[in-house]
Amino acid sequence: MRHLNETEKKMDNLRLLRAERIVAQPYDPDVYWVPDTVKGYSLAKKKKDTAKGSLVSLLSDPGSPDFEVEAHRVLPTQRPDYWVVENMADLQDLNEGNMLQNIRERYAQRVFYTYAGLFCIAVNPYERVPLYTPEIMNAYFQKPVGANPPHLFALADTAHRSLRDNKINQSILCTG
Repeated sequence: MRHLNETEKKMDNLRLLRAERIVAQPYDPDVYWVPDTVKGYSLAKKKKDTAKGSLVSLLSDPGSPDFEVEAHRVLPTQRPDYWVVENMADLQDLNEGNMLQNIRERYAQRVFYTYAGLFCIAVNPYERVPLYTPEIMNAYFQKPVGANPPHLFALADTAHRSLRDNKINQSILCTG
């Protein structure tokens, strides 16, 4: 078995470690995302369509009564093996429920960066993490976005190379 050096160990902290519990869940086409005032979106089983939307029951609270949700607020889920991706552009169905689930699962696996097309979403773990060392920065040096797991260093290096090579102003927007 090959032993990882320190940089490779730190890079492993950025890599997606797909949870077996996600892949093992069977796909149910009658399960949808519905708005949840606490979690943002929760999984619910569609019981039947109604004149205004759908009658659903929450999977997280099986004893709760069924309730009606407007049709445009019932969002499709995707196969569980696609719940966690490095770039949300790879989601089968790009909607708020699937995006939030992806970020939640990645955060639970201590993977704090996620691409959304050309954007990088960072979730602050509010603790020190070994993601900003010179070794990590060098791992992203002159590598295209996507060659390594998502990280701000990838965006910074791409912007710097474009500035240097193309002599065109670059910008990076950070909001929070």
